[in-house]
Amino acid sequence: MFSSSNGKHSLDLRNFIETENEIISEKIEKTLASVDELAHDQNWLTEQILLLIVQWSTGITTTIVEQDVVKKAGQIKRSWNVKAEEAQLTQTVHASIARIGYYDTTGAYALSLVQQKNDSQLTLALHSAFYPFVEKFLTPGHRVHIANARFSNHVIVPNQLMIIDLKRTKEEINFIMSETSNFSLSKISLDTPLPGSLLLRVLEAVSDGVSVTDGSTPFPYKLILDEERQALKLLLRFNDVIILYRPDAMQSETGGFCLYFGPNTLIFRVPALGDSKMSQLTQRSTTLAQDGLLFRNSTNCRSIHGSVIKVSHFITSGVWSSTCLEINSKEYGISHVWATITNIPPHLQTEIVKVKTNHYIYAFGLSKRENALDFTPESTLFDTSCLPGLLSSDIVPVRPISFLNRYITQIVRAIIVEVTCELKHSHKVCGTVLCGDSCCYCNSHISASESYASLLVTMTLDDGTGDCVEVMCTVDKIPSWGVTSGGWNAMTKDNRKKSINRLIGNEFLFSLSLSNETEFGGYTETPVWRVDMCLSPVGDTQRHIKRMINVLKKDL
Repeated sequence: MFSSSNGKHSLDLRNFIETENEIISEKIEKTLASVDELAHDQNWLTEQILLLIVQWSTGITTTIVEQDVVKKAGQIKRSWNVKAEEAQLTQTVHASIARIGYYDTTGAYALSLVQQKNDSQLTLALHSAFYPFVEKFLTPGHRVHIANARFSNHVIVPNQLMIIDLKRTKEEINFIMSETSNFSLSKISLDTPLPGSLLLRVLEAVSDGVSVTDGSTPFPYKLILDEERQALKLLLRFNDVIILYRPDAMQSETGGFCLYFGPNTLIFRVPALGDSKMSQLTQRSTTLAQDGLLFRNSTNCRSIHGSVIKVSHFITSGVWSSTCLEINSKEYGISHVWATITNIPPHLQTEIVKVKTNHYIYAFGLSKRENALDFTPESTLFDTSCLPGLLSSDIVPVRPISFLNRYITQIVRAIIVEVTCELKHSHKVCGTVLCGDSCCYCNSHISASESYASLLVTMTLDDGTGDCVEVMCTVDKIPSWGVTSGGWNAMTKDNRKKSINRLIGNEFLFSLSLSNETEFGGYTETPVWRVDMCLSPVGDTQRHIKRMINVLKKDL
């Protein structure tokens, strides 16, 4: 009945940027003033997201900050602080050495570690590259930091991705001075051998490693980290001074040279004054050093917000491997944002799967490459069609159904007057209802093992203005109904009718967006309105009673 071709969004939030950013700024100032410096640093991730929202004027509003942003920050924070016994694959470990063990039969060393944050004890099977430093820098009391720590029966398997914090003792200062010769990075060539160690300062994270300098050249050099060693960026901090022990060099595509973290390379952190504990948010000294050289603070970091005009999921050997979002933004025009599944954390994968065509999204922490942007482990994604805090607040006005011809995303308050249900199959990767054995998002043949049974719900909505609209969604978009696809399949015809009657006549808040013609398993002449969220309105009894009275008057 309704269609929209003007591409306007009721959920783009740009109408609220100026006033809401002032509210957010004031809220942040009051929040930071009410906590001490230590608590401030412990919650740096939440603060970072809030400050980025203000700085880049995204228009994310106060209610979303309170309900969605802080919640998302907590999810990310929890994903980085996992106890050893809960670790599924890998994690980052920061600990102090308690004692050292030696096994005569194998000639191997093991370190007993203590994590200060929860006093938990771990055992590390030491990588052979660190053996020369046992009883030298690997002594009780020294702190070590391990990236991509993999556990086998509560023992961390040997790992080269470990940074040792040196102390200000005479022996260790002499090691720093003797091992780092007076060598300029500008002298790197194929004919000139590298010294045994380099004294460097960490500048920022880049897409393929870390940018460093030795102070002898006006421009920085890259320390290239291959895919398995990218996690080292989580251990390095803004302006860290490090010793790169046994570095390698390689020639870049442009003909220049860069450093390379090779099979025998190690990193020691030098106890430099002040800078290694500089806040990555305020660029001022703090009482608690930040973990990780965050990509968000580098010059390569990008953000984008705009309308999603195409979503493409790619399958490799039956497994979801990557996703490309084609976004139309006011600042950059048509942009392609790629997500390689092996490079992003699970919580971000979940957010990306929810994105559909015609949604309006905000994405932070992206890396830039030629003609494209990429999601990174530091990225954050906000899909305005899938934010419960936005739907349940009064930030975006609820518009009548008659306005659906003006927008491609909209919030509607309406009563369900008709419901039909049909069992279909959906793709396990993106949840799209299949058109036969193909997925309109993944553009590939889907086998039976790659799909699952889903209940497709078609509803007619009436907001009391005389206009009705037909919307579609899968049953998981109506959580308050309490019906599942499996439960529906097992119901008798009478029970199905009773379940449908529980929906009819009830009023809900709907977040709607315009779908394509084949998204729900069939072809329609006009695009279908999809339901992205459905929530029961709270505290609106008076309006509900008035509407019932009006219905009764019509019947009389």
